[in-house]
Amino acid sequence: MLTPLTTRGYDTEPGRRDTALGRIPLGRLGNASDIAYGILYLASDEASYLTGSELVIDGGITAQ
Repeated sequence: MLTPLTTRGYDTEPGRRDTALGRIPLGRLGNASDIAYGILYLASDEASYLTGSELVIDGGITAQ
């Protein structure tokens, strides 16, 4: 995820961003909105029949 906490590491460590992007099938770093939309879905009526599920928001890393 690209957050204020991680941005410095991605910007100052050579190759770190490229290494991370190479592992993410969607080809981009996630951001706070990606997480927020997942939470919004779980809190919405559209998820009213969902029970005991885990919502993985990782750009496809665990699906590889």
